[in-house]
Amino acid sequence: MAAALPAFDGAQGFGSHTPHARGKPTCVVTKLTDSDIGQKTSQLEPGQFRYCLAFAAEKNGAYILFNTGGTIKLKRTALIPSNVYVAGQSSHGGIAIEGKSIQIKNANDVIIRHIRHREAAKKGDAITIINSRNIVLD
Repeated sequence: MAAALPAFDGAQGFGSHTPHARGKPTCVVTKLTDSDIGQKTSQLEPGQFRYCLAFAAEKNGAYILFNTGGTIKLKRTALIPSNVYVAGQSSHGGIAIEGKSIQIKNANDVIIRHIRHREAAKKGDAITIINSRNIVLD
């Protein structure tokens, strides 16, 4: 029996062999703006982080890449769907989150890498994980 592929080079421990977004489409974040509306692609502006999350939910997973860097001020909680790889390391200069938190609820096979939350120490949890499995935060 062949060994499972690691989620990324150097991944170790629980969730390190998740298939995450393998074989799924890519969505690219090009804007740091956020919208305080639902999380469906028809309601959102392409290029936003929230749009890419909605895209991933509609496509049953996606790689989310960043063609920008800076701070995304979330106006409402960002919901991470299953089979997602949020590749903060692809940004130009890094990605930070302010405002609301990120939530992984009833989702499986998720990787979030190189994302900072600037207000977590003051306002509570930056990322909440509920009833989910194979989640890697790096």
